Amino acid sequence: MIEVWREYQATDGVPLRALYLPAQGQLRGRLLLLHGIQSHAGWYGRSCQALAEAGYEVLFVNRRGSGNHTVDRGDIPGWRQVVADADAARRAVWGEASVVVVGISWGAKVALALAKCFPLGVEGVALWAPGLCPLVTVSGFEKMAIAWARLVAPARAFPIPLNDPALFTASPKWQEFLREDPWALHRATARLLVESTRLDIWLAWQRWDLPVLVQLAGAEQIVDNQRTRAWVDRRLRKKQVLEYAGAYHTLEFEPETIWRDHFLTWAGKIRSK
Repeated sequence: MIEVWREYQATDGVPLRALYLPAQGQLRGRLLLLHGIQSHAGWYGRSCQALAEAGYEVLFVNRRGSGNHTVDRGDIPGWRQVVADADAARRAVWGEASVVVVGISWGAKVALALAKCFPLGVEGVALWAPGLCPLVTVSGFEKMAIAWARLVAPARAFPIPLNDPALFTASPKWQEFLREDPWALHRATARLLVESTRLDIWLAWQRWDLPVLVQLAGAEQIVDNQRTRAWVDRRLRKKQVLEYAGAYHTLEFEPETIWRDHFLTWAGKIRSK
């Protein structure tokens, strides 16, 4: 697999990187991938390779403060900057060429915001186990502590309540991978956590008219699928919702890859229109 880390500059001047894989064979399209709050591009190597082999250019953005970004770990200036970072990566590599945006887990929020804030060239959005309506969250006391810290010490870090690998996958192999992953994010600043809530509020007022594929994990331990279905029913006008029985949150770690085949079929239909 040919992969290159592409460096680009954010709108506030911060240097960032994104993983790029060229398409193999005839170009079918371009995919911009956005990861979850704890993960990074390194979790999704198999999908990146499969998508490139299927004829797609792949650009996987590592959010600032996560993955192989070592500065200001677990922090962001604001949710709008994170969305602008993703758009800056896209433009640095592809200019204004058309793309399909893929939001994974927490990255679903950023993907939907990108489609609304920077819609030019966005043909569709795919949401893999979207973290729009979480099952796992912090306690009421912790929420108050985070809110207070946001006012007086915004860079104070709090544990992300997702540090049990069994929440992500039932596979012992991939659970061990997660336990040993040096780049996974286990703590986030009060600023990031409050900005995530602010993004939730902003998204709740939006509506989307472009094609959206929603892929849910049937054995989900992190996301509330029932609430997620209600959320997308109210806001996504051109949606397709698929659920995979027995699958855990990180579809990437599932032994069956039918979910990826379904994504490629959907993406191909968008390109053919």
